[in-house]
Amino acid sequence: MRKVLTIVIPTHERHHVLMRAIHYYSLINVSVLIVDSSKEPYKEKLPNNFDYLHLKGSFFGDKIYSALCNIKTPFTCFCADDDFLTENGLNHGLQFLENHSDYVSVQGQCIQFDSSNLESIEPMYIDCINYKNDSNDILERMK
Repeated sequence: MRKVLTIVIPTHERHHVLMRAIHYYSLINVSVLIVDSSKEPYKEKLPNNFDYLHLKGSFFGDKIYSALCNIKTPFTCFCADDDFLTENGLNHGLQFLENHSDYVSVQGQCIQFDSSNLESIEPMYIDCINYKNDSNDILERMK
């Protein structure tokens, strides 16, 4: 998956949160690009599957544009610095896109949990669960 997918992680003044994401994505075979607009650059050593752009004071849109200009893989996924994408979910999304060239994006399920009660893991966006967007009309799918 490393040569096929780049996960872009935008961040700003949250290196303490970014450390968790770096550890998590170092265990998955994907390319990761961090775009950081913090005053100070992240100074810890990054795993081999990571690239880093320090764009001090940049606006969000400028960070995303810079990231897109630096991606070398055919597929890209954006992820907040405090969210985590499962390897299984990424693989399913890639398989779908590779087999359906008339689609340009996929979205998986979101779950949330309360760290004080790990017994309770609940899906977010309940209205979207099992939503089928399989219209033949490209504009209809965009809705």
